[in-house]
Amino acid sequence: MISLINEYLTVSLDGKHINRQTNVLMNNFFYYADQIIMGIINAYKFTRFAELDDLIQEARAAIILSIHKKQFDENKGTIFNFISVVAARNLINYTTKMNRNYKKKSHADIDIFFNNESLTYHQDFDKNFLLDDVLQILLEYFSGKPRLERLVFLLVEYYSTHKSSRFIKKNFINYARAHNYSSAMVNTFFSNIQRSKHKKEIAKFLKIVEID
Repeated sequence: MISLINEYLTVSLDGKHINRQTNVLMNNFFYYADQIIMGIINAYKFTRFAELDDLIQEARAAIILSIHKKQFDENKGTIFNFISVVAARNLINYTTKMNRNYKKKSHADIDIFFNNESLTYHQDFDKNFLLDDVLQILLEYFSGKPRLERLVFLLVEYYSTHKSSRFIKKNFINYARAHNYSSAMVNTFFSNIQRSKHKKEIAKFLKIVEID
């Protein structure tokens, strides 16, 4: 996928010239990227707020724009993480805009995501530790472990829908079991987080009070 991005930027002169060849390259890229986008859509249940086709197109457009801006740096994160963060952040904004007249709320902190248009893919962990930073950190940490990566999205979903209450691990375990995760898998997940160099920031942001 990275080679497709690099070739696309070279052929299109950083997105300035679009032609048949660049369209083929992007079609090949999204053959894989769409699977990640669908994972984001399902994890956040975005189809509650907009049509599936519109969500996919919106996510694609955001990713292409980020590619044109050269926001992806393979030295700072995986392509999976890049696509996941860009898609999730922009679909949160999109569904919020689409539905605010109906007083519907997307699964996110609106004040953080909707009002902060300056967010970029890579954030300074010593400054604003935002939800997409947590998502990015955990996805990088569990990279190459698909089942744990999916559990990251489930954690973000759970946090977003239970934000007003304390995070109790046993409650999340029950939530995860309803999504076909065993208690042992969730305990392994949290044990791994405890070994992360960002464990304190993650625990503080998610207000985890029972991680052991």
